[in-house]
Amino acid sequence: ALSSTASDVYKRQELFNWIKTSGLTQDEILSIKDQAANMPSGEYSVYLSTSDDYVGITKDFGRRSKEHFRKSERTITEIVSGVDKNSARIIEQAVIDYVGRKVNGTGTLANLINSISPSSQLYQEVLKFII
Repeated sequence: ALSSTASDVYKRQELFNWIKTSGLTQDEILSIKDQAANMPSGEYSVYLSTSDDYVGITKDFGRRSKEHFRKSERTITEIVSGVDKNSARIIEQAVIDYVGRKVNGTGTLANLINSISPSSQLYQEVLKFII
């Protein structure tokens, strides 16, 4: 269930603003969260940039948020937390595949590389992740 604290409301608004520019709908982002709830637990989070189109994973959201801002003034918001590393990579790659990357002309994400190679056996799990 979604919390209604002021901080959570602000984070959801940031996320939905990103969704509007990325091509994802609110239902699609909620689908990502629902599927993540059934994935193996761990210490990783998946985040989206709220200042440009970017998706990433981290084990330390606070540190990563500061790094992004210091490097490029990119602000990020956590969309999934408490999953293992492979689950985070699967979600990240599913978003990359769905939205597409600027660098190869398939979409709007600023991500330069895939999280999981299409030739990797793990990529089969990405194909099962439906956005």
